[in-house]
Amino acid sequence: MPVRSAHELKPWCCALLFGFLLLQTNLCVASNSKLYIDKNKPNSVLQRAEKLRSLGHITAATILIQQYIKKHNSTLPKRQSALLHGQLATLFTQAGKVDFAKQAFFKSISLAKEANATNIHAYSLLNRGSLFAQQKRYISALRDFEACLKLTSSEFQVLHFKAKLNLARVLILGGNLSVGEKVLEKMSQRFSQQPVSSDTADALINLAVSYQMLADKLNLQQQHENAKKLLLKAKIIAQKINNNYLLSYSLGHLAKSEEKLGHSKQALDLYQQAIFTAQQLEAPELLFNWEWKKGRLQKILNNTTAAIDSYRLAVYHLKQVREDLLLAQSIGSSSFRDIIGPVYFELADLLLKGNASNKDAALAQQILTEARFTIESLKTAELQDFFQDDCVTNLQSKTAGVETIGDRTAVLYPILLKDRTELLISTEKGISQFTINATTADIASTVRQFRQRLEDFSNHQYLPHAQQLYEWLIRPAEATLRANNIDTLVLVPDGPLRTIPFAALHDGENFLAKQYSVAVTPGLTLTDPRPLPRTDMQLLLSGLTESVQGFTALPNVEEEIKQVAALYSGQVLKNKDYQTPTLQTALKNTPYRIIHIASHGQFKSDPNETFLLTYDGKLSMDSLEGLLQLSKYRNESVELLTLSACQTAAGDDRAALGLAGIAVKAGARSVLATLWFINDRSTSALITDFYNQLKDNQNSKAQALQQAQIKMIQSTEYNHPGYWAPFLMIGNWL
Repeated sequence: MPVRSAHELKPWCCALLFGFLLLQTNLCVASNSKLYIDKNKPNSVLQRAEKLRSLGHITAATILIQQYIKKHNSTLPKRQSALLHGQLATLFTQAGKVDFAKQAFFKSISLAKEANATNIHAYSLLNRGSLFAQQKRYISALRDFEACLKLTSSEFQVLHFKAKLNLARVLILGGNLSVGEKVLEKMSQRFSQQPVSSDTADALINLAVSYQMLADKLNLQQQHENAKKLLLKAKIIAQKINNNYLLSYSLGHLAKSEEKLGHSKQALDLYQQAIFTAQQLEAPELLFNWEWKKGRLQKILNNTTAAIDSYRLAVYHLKQVREDLLLAQSIGSSSFRDIIGPVYFELADLLLKGNASNKDAALAQQILTEARFTIESLKTAELQDFFQDDCVTNLQSKTAGVETIGDRTAVLYPILLKDRTELLISTEKGISQFTINATTADIASTVRQFRQRLEDFSNHQYLPHAQQLYEWLIRPAEATLRANNIDTLVLVPDGPLRTIPFAALHDGENFLAKQYSVAVTPGLTLTDPRPLPRTDMQLLLSGLTESVQGFTALPNVEEEIKQVAALYSGQVLKNKDYQTPTLQTALKNTPYRIIHIASHGQFKSDPNETFLLTYDGKLSMDSLEGLLQLSKYRNESVELLTLSACQTAAGDDRAALGLAGIAVKAGARSVLATLWFINDRSTSALITDFYNQLKDNQNSKAQALQQAQIKMIQSTEYNHPGYWAPFLMIGNWL
């Protein structure tokens, strides 16, 4: 096999972090002239798609290939069409569009069979098997890996090796440990006799990592001894051929086996050697991994100061390669947070632990700020990953952030950790820390029950959970809030806390909504708090009252639109007039400050399945973003986007992330939206009263919502929080 450069090794090395070896798009483009792609032609569609993918523009790369296939479908040779569909499937996989990926893989495999394109056929089988494995569909994964093996004749061909290694890993993860171990043993025997080369070292490292996976399952030291032997051989080869990339990987994984064997001093020394070697390469993807693992070991050894330093370096290097690491994995079952979230939370945990008793007030503030910034970095990255575009970066370049809070506003920043919850409260006087004896699991369980019972309007079984969450998240900070005369709470919820309305928390006598106006934001740096301009408040009202596309009619929208239209000047687009072309025309011609959409909306864990219903179709988040940026007169963002009939599924944290980030994505300063759908006169009443309160110059948007909610709490018909609590003020609350 040919020797690969350090650059070409990176996809394999990244795969070591996440479990399954899959062939990235660039390998398919550049590896073989038989694939009918001339890499010397700059206009090659796959070359251009790979360039876009490498820059993180997965959607653009996908569209490029889709358009090329559509345009040339009738003239494309089956072999080339098979390759294009295989690459399309890989892009869909990386974007998390699993169903589309499976369809494209099926097409690629079918065409490759017809064209007798064995190599392309094998590539697609391997990548589809990796997708199945990530979804824990182990039987389907095994079937694809076995089929790939039959198509690859050479035991030492890269494709054959990857398929066999993935097969072993699926057997291990599926619980068939003895068979998986036998596969690894046979592979180890064969590769132990191979010549000194980068491919041999690479294979030995991958085999060793598989033995480490087996050791984690069996909890047996023998498997780490096996891994250690393979890694020592890989280390010697890497040194002989002067390949520092492979040397760093062999050293880093050797450190893990030494750690598991109880040799902490040797492990720390090996991690440091791996780091030093990676520094010579300027390889942040390696530095991130080894600094993280070194920090974990230092934490176990109670060397907190050194551990914090290692974690800080891990986070620093992660920022440089975060996108590449995510592109390198097969997205199917693991969430963004599962993959890179731990490094952020583990650093915040170390920083916050014991800081409440820090006698140096200035140092304590510095540590609290760093801990919050660490989690803020994760939130920003998570939202950017969710929308898969530059909306987050674009907003951050324009905003001052929530640090410019008013004198009667407090920011509540809960950080959910495995063994406790840390509550950070920011006011103009600084940050206060409260440590809560509630684990992430405790919070998640209570949140789930609270949300489910809130949506049952027939009883008050939600109340014990509303009070428990108040005790955990509000009660500890009551004295601080009173001392600072706080009247507005801005919450930065995380994980399961995104799925609930904080306004419905209860102190035993009153709902939180009666004490404070409440707003939420997905992150401190993703909100630009500016007072609402009170002049030229034109409003675009749109919505559906009729049943369309299988969705139920919304008869109460008629009254909602009528009442709001009486309060503000503007334009109404209803039913047949509420279509994308008419929205485009309206937004091009008038700089509306407020846009109100009273129509079914669904927020899903996949942003591509999130939409707002129009009369003739569905408005995606990308389309909504484009519409709100249409106005030729607009120099400022839309001040308020109201979505009065949307919903997210209970317990779906990722869907709630999309709702929390809608203001960022749409390019609106604020969004008033609902966590769940209420097809009732109560929605019309609350929305109308909100807009009426907003006309009072003394009320912020959050206060206008609070007044509308209090009015419903005081009513006899709609005092159950299921009616009024799901309305959230997201983003700029002023």
